[in-house]
Amino acid sequence: APVIEIFRDRSPSMSVPPAKAALCDYLVGLFTAAAPTCTVVEREEPKTPRSVRILLGDTLTEDDPDAVLARFAHKAAGVIVVRILSREETAPAAGGASELVDAETGERRELVLDADTVGAYLQALADHTARWQSACRRHAAHFLDLGADLPRRERLAALAAAGILEG
Repeated sequence: APVIEIFRDRSPSMSVPPAKAALCDYLVGLFTAAAPTCTVVEREEPKTPRSVRILLGDTLTEDDPDAVLARFAHKAAGVIVVRILSREETAPAAGGASELVDAETGERRELVLDADTVGAYLQALADHTARWQSACRRHAAHFLDLGADLPRRERLAALAAAGILEG
C-alpha cells in the first residue's frame, strides 16, 4: 500500500500561537482519514522510498530550503510543503513600542512597530517565501501557505485548490 510520511516541525515557534500546533494535529488526522488505503506515519527522517512526503511547519528557519527539500525529495514519489503561519505573522499590526520574544531562542528585543518596521518585516517574509517557493519548484514539490487562523471550510478549500485533497 502507498505510504504517506508526515514530518511535523516541532520547534518552539510552532506553539506560538497554539493554533499552529493545533492545525498540525488537524492535518495529520485529515490526511489519515482522507487516505484510508494508505499507511500514514509521522517520522523524523525520510524512510520509505516512493512515499509521498508532507512537511508541516512554519519554515521559519535559517536552513537552506534547497538542502531541506533535497533531503526530502530523494527517492520520494512526491513532496508537499504546508507552511503554517498565524495572522500575527502574516499581517502584523503597527502598534508602537513592543517587546518581542524569539520563540526559538528566548531572546527579547524591544522594537518600535511602526509602519517602516512592519514593512521591512513583510518584505523579509516575502523574500523568505520566494526562496521556499523557488526551491519547491526546483525539487518538484508543492508549496501551500495555510493560515493557522483559517476556518475549517477555507482550509479544506485551500488544500483542494492546491491539488492536495480531492472531493
